[in-house]
Amino acid sequence: MIRVRLKVDSGLLLSLEAEGHASKGAEKDASICAAVSLLCRSSSQALKDLDDLEIDGSAPRPGVLRFYVRYGDGAPLDRARGVLDTLIRGLEAASRENPRLCRFEVSEGCLKTHHDVQRENSKE
Repeated sequence: MIRVRLKVDSGLLLSLEAEGHASKGAEKDASICAAVSLLCRSSSQALKDLDDLEIDGSAPRPGVLRFYVRYGDGAPLDRARGVLDTLIRGLEAASRENPRLCRFEVSEGCLKTHHDVQRENSKE
């Protein structure tokens, strides 16, 4: 079972955590695992390529990927929202077609821009 957890705010991805592997020896299981991995990794790369946006993450072992996104004041938010929309549509399709192999959930987080963090730090 592959589980993907997304934290979003205002249509922007704040974090992604993906864990799990397909069953060994099952070709269909392996293809869904590869598809989900590709969706998650390509979304990370697409966000990383945007200006004034930071990605921090890791893949500490096979079957695990985590990343966190920080948006600067000049980040192209419409493009970042497009990346999230594409990611969610892909994960929806994967989980709809293979519900026993892939699940994902989306929860609301709290978006903080670089400017918000600076303002909070100056109050301390």
